[in-house]
Amino acid sequence: FHRAVYRASGNRQLTILLDQLWDRTERYRIVLVANEMGGGAHYERSRSDDDHSAIAAAVFDGDAARVSTLLRTHVQHSHDLIRAMLEAAV
Repeated sequence: FHRAVYRASGNRQLTILLDQLWDRTERYRIVLVANEMGGGAHYERSRSDDDHSAIAAAVFDGDAARVSTLLRTHVQHSHDLIRAMLEAAV
């Protein structure tokens, strides 16, 4: 999903850069999945799915401002979840 969204920009250099960043953040997605599979309270799969649906709808509508806002919110939410999980583990 994520790659499809930024690839839709048609900007090859942006796609290459975001692919590199995606690869560097793999460990954090593993933390999220492990938490979800372990029944962790922090991760909300339905929230992520809802975010993805809203982002896709905005992309299909061609509403760049809404896509931008939704993407920022989605990334911030993921950041907050990962931070909370790591702080709880300490």
